[in-house]
Amino acid sequence: MAFCICQPLPCEGEGLTSVTINGSSSSKIIPGTKNLAPGPTTGSISVTGYAFEKGDKDKWLGVRCPSTAQASQSNYIRYNACSDQFIVIPSRVNSAVTTGDEMDGVGFTKFSDCADVVGFNANVQNGVTIAQRTIARFGHGLKFRDFEIPDIEPKEVFGVEPCYIQSININSSFPQPAQFNVTYQFVVKC
Repeated sequence: MAFCICQPLPCEGEGLTSVTINGSSSSKIIPGTKNLAPGPTTGSISVTGYAFEKGDKDKWLGVRCPSTAQASQSNYIRYNACSDQFIVIPSRVNSAVTTGDEMDGVGFTKFSDCADVVGFNANVQNGVTIAQRTIARFGHGLKFRDFEIPDIEPKEVFGVEPCYIQSININSSFPQPAQFNVTYQFVVKC
């Protein structure tokens, strides 16, 4: 059994509910040999918290039906021969999708030539059928509070730098309070 010591999150922000740091590494066999060539060792930091500001009376961003907004940005991991290191190259290539009602504080640029997709969700809760007509909108350039996609500026996240934003997800599903999740990507210096 593992032993852990719990401490408050080391940050100034309020309303964070979890922080997860993960990593992965890769290698390839050099063709014609049995030798391994190391690939990039990358990590990700996922930060989850409440999507409303402290003191807000509305904990659901102005919606009562389940609604989501999500966006991602393409980052590329490349080898830099000058520094003999792998690096993250952020790009402005991004996409955003919102489903359900428009949430307060969430903005994005909708594709003008892309039709909305009308859907229908239904499930049974306590013997009662709950149905919702949904609308999915497609675009780019999602903004929420201090987060924005695309964002090509490096950040320091919980002591790790440089980190680059990879995705944002905002979810409001009454009666649960609205939450957000932001994922950052970084390269481990090996």
